[in-house]
Amino acid sequence: MQLALLTDPDPGVRAAATRSEHPGVPDGHYERCLADPAVQANIARRLALASDQFARLLATGDEAVLHAVAGNPHLTADMVTYLQGGQQGSAGSRVAAAGR
Repeated sequence: MQLALLTDPDPGVRAAATRSEHPGVPDGHYERCLADPAVQANIARRLALASDQFARLLATGDEAVLHAVAGNPHLTADMVTYLQGGQQGSAGSRVAAAGR
């Protein structure tokens, strides 16, 4: 069922499918979800990110995605340090990272 929701043509349905605390992204669809603007922030907020995924999400420049990444509890110390250094995101994103 979750796979059907994540691949629905309606971005609102895909977004709703990833709003829960444990969005349940099947292994084969993790990259697809990280690339989908409809669910990117929801996924970036909750699931562990590899360094290349972290970099790609920051490169979007999307404030909602940057803030979601900054609040992700699974970030490595290097990722948090990078965010706190002010190289990416708004002051709000840096505050979210600093508050972790």
